[in-house]
Amino acid sequence: MGLLTWARTQWDRAAALAVLTAGLIALLLGWLGVSNNGNLAKALPYVVSGGLLGIFLMGVAATLWLSADLRDEWRELHGIRLALREQLDRSLVPANGLTASDAMVSSTAELLSTPQ
Repeated sequence: MGLLTWARTQWDRAAALAVLTAGLIALLLGWLGVSNNGNLAKALPYVVSGGLLGIFLMGVAATLWLSADLRDEWRELHGIRLALREQLDRSLVPANGLTASDAMVSSTAELLSTPQ
């Protein structure tokens, strides 16, 4: 799989890596600006611009990466649910020829329509 193909299929992880890189560069530039200044008043803009921006961008990167992981988990759960439904349909075929899913829907409808 090429890098471009990976970036298309895993766009959220690619964006997370790009934002993380920008955050680390901002932290590095902020640190370089602070390390060359002995005066606190002159160093404060570097801390605010480089440090806070870098930390914010790293938080955005972490959020993007976790979002990608959650999307993978939901995709996996969806596949498991489809496999279980298919297995249920194959193993439980009622006498009237309905699939198990159709039988569950019709029995639920009968329960809801029956006065109690």
